[in-house]
Amino acid sequence: MRSYFKLSFTAAFFLLIQPCLLFSQKGADSHSISAISEALNQMEVSYPRQKAYLHTDKDEYIAGENIWLKAYLTDAATHIPDTVSTNLNVELVNTEGDPASIKLLRMSKGYSHANITLPDSLPEGNYQLRAYTNWMQNFSSDFFFKKELFIHNPVEKNFIRRREIRQNRRFNDKLAEKAETMQFAFFPEGGNPVSGLENRVAFKAADALGSGQHINGKLFDNKGNTILDFESTHNGMGMFSFTPEKEKKYKAIVKFSGGQQKKVKLPEAITKGYLLKTNIDGDQINIAVRTNFNHHEYDNSKDLYILAHIRNKPYFTEKGTIENGVFKTSISLEDLPAGICHITLFDSDVSPVAERLVFVNDNGFYKADINVEETVVDNTGGLSARLFFESYEHEPAEGSYSLSVIGRDELSGDHNSNIVTYLQLTSDIGKTLESPWFYFSGPPAQEAIDLVMMTHGWRRFEWNEILEEEYPETRYDMQTGIILSGKVDAVASDRKVEEQRVELSLKKEGEPVDVYTTKTDDDGYFTFSNLDYSGTVTAALTVETDRRRRTFDLSLKPGEFYLEGFSKSFLTRPLTVLSRGDEWQRVSRPEIFTETHKAISPEHKSISMYGTPDQVVYMEDIRANITNMMQVLRSYVRGLREERGIITLRGVSSIHLSNEPLFMVDGTTVHKNTFLSLNPQEVERIEVFSGPSAAMFGVRGTNGVLIAYTKKTQTGRTPYTEYVLEGYTEADEFYHSKIDVEKNIKTGTPKTIFWKPEIIPDENGYARVDFPLKKDKWDHIKIIVEGIDNKGNITFDKLDL
Repeated sequence: MRSYFKLSFTAAFFLLIQPCLLFSQKGADSHSISAISEALNQMEVSYPRQKAYLHTDKDEYIAGENIWLKAYLTDAATHIPDTVSTNLNVELVNTEGDPASIKLLRMSKGYSHANITLPDSLPEGNYQLRAYTNWMQNFSSDFFFKKELFIHNPVEKNFIRRREIRQNRRFNDKLAEKAETMQFAFFPEGGNPVSGLENRVAFKAADALGSGQHINGKLFDNKGNTILDFESTHNGMGMFSFTPEKEKKYKAIVKFSGGQQKKVKLPEAITKGYLLKTNIDGDQINIAVRTNFNHHEYDNSKDLYILAHIRNKPYFTEKGTIENGVFKTSISLEDLPAGICHITLFDSDVSPVAERLVFVNDNGFYKADINVEETVVDNTGGLSARLFFESYEHEPAEGSYSLSVIGRDELSGDHNSNIVTYLQLTSDIGKTLESPWFYFSGPPAQEAIDLVMMTHGWRRFEWNEILEEEYPETRYDMQTGIILSGKVDAVASDRKVEEQRVELSLKKEGEPVDVYTTKTDDDGYFTFSNLDYSGTVTAALTVETDRRRRTFDLSLKPGEFYLEGFSKSFLTRPLTVLSRGDEWQRVSRPEIFTETHKAISPEHKSISMYGTPDQVVYMEDIRANITNMMQVLRSYVRGLREERGIITLRGVSSIHLSNEPLFMVDGTTVHKNTFLSLNPQEVERIEVFSGPSAAMFGVRGTNGVLIAYTKKTQTGRTPYTEYVLEGYTEADEFYHSKIDVEKNIKTGTPKTIFWKPEIIPDENGYARVDFPLKKDKWDHIKIIVEGIDNKGNITFDKLDL
């Protein structure tokens, strides 16, 4: 796994240095600055980028609670809600990269909401919540929304296994090792230092988790002479100015506050190059370009070009001329939206030679003006929050907003990450920042945010891609509706399948059957597009016998989800369950504390027609009073989980297909309900195929297989095969967790008092939300409002009670 800081120091350092060579190896005579500007615009038209953001009710949970979330999907450049894509993938993954939950959200006008129920058996640990569309998979996963959460499980100590304890201890050891590993790098302004000119050099010191570390340092030349002293000023970052001499080399000795020491070389100064400097002064960005060479000596034009863009949209271009080694210009802040401004210097051949990032903070967001008064809700005490959305006062527009009310026993820090910090800052840096909300505090944060800009060189494209018109290959479409694909194979025939008619029937309990048809290609592949179903549905796929009287096998392709490892960061916490609890019992699930019995008995030697199962549960070995099959599965099948009626045996493996195992009775595939309706007294044994042994069942065994054998084989059963599909997530109405409040207090976890995912103001921008609240139950209460309107205006506000 790679840490955040290593990514910053390698990728970002390369990006900052590479453009600053004097003469690019690739000429660009055929290009002009206007052509490059137009190419940027065209790229956004042909390859529009998206941003996804999830507002969660809180950042820390207890197993058994719900993660309540509101999804926002916008155009990456304008932040106007995306109205094209209907599908948003939301995944919760653990530190091994294994998904604990996968949801497919149906987006409507750029908005949606859902909830993820956390099983009470979920291990304590660090989890990552991420969101992305199908289209976003064409680009780097840096564009995906990612949020790190910590989930407590106060009772895990009473059923944790020794192996898991060892894993937790190893995790903590590796985390501590990263926290003790120090890193340091220099970031000269614009790229490499240029000899003979005064250069500004930023630096960053951090541990391997990306947490900034305070340092003191000395800069020396190659003769051992001390040039200057320097010290970090904010989160391990700082800056100094000096004039490097021609052909001299420099290095620094850096001392960390923990006593560690590093020797670091400063990048060698360029003997002939451009130096780009910027600074914000009042209502403008001042830009100064200097050179340390005579253009006539190299038969090189004095012309240069400046281009400034924010989120790939050009806002400023200018052609200039170097006079006496200097060119100066400025950009009015009034012409720029809030966000990261990329300023690129091109030489006379329109080749990029230097680049600088500047953060434009014009308070480019609105507040909700929260006013609270006491009221009566459901015959008990409550609060009424009256909201006025400032954006309506300036530009009346339709918007959608979400509200969270959380209580906790101790005063927490400021709400550091929110919709403003993500859309305007961190999503355009590609990395997580420490305390990002601080950078929106106005003038006090100006110097600090400039250090962030100098030490984080990152963009959504490479200039050579624009110059050479090399655009990314798009393998994924902007999906509208659910897509199911599969394959038809001829049984006992080597001939091509040829074009066959496939029929799909979708049935949801209590609703009429929906029937769709399509045709295969000659190789048997088929696709159903623009399907719209939610929750769990039963699907029947049929293909008729063709004119040659051939019979066919038919299978669906499981929907894929994005696989990516979990990178530890400064947000990653050490685990606390490092030993067994005083009430530890050998149980398979935390909610079942009854005495268990050996489910595999050595005297049983029945041979399965499907090979060797991973587990066999013999009913005669069960002495407990079992009345239904669900009790048998919960208590005796290893690794099985049941969450609100959904059974999983091998974890999450697909987006669109059900993640439930294949159910069979006496060798015949049946619906889950048929399996669960069996009388345990009439079942002889249950075979469990959860590992590689399930491979013999093909794609149907992807999620494992459960086979029940009755004591007397049933007759008259009609063999059939069907699929259970998972469609768009059906969001629950908010309800209070039944978890004892004392567990929240003991773990320091906030409690969600109220969650409102859909607030739509009236035509004047007002909205009112009432919610029950016992004020004496919590010492501190926080109300948080986030949202965006259809013109891209962002709203964030909070109120501490």
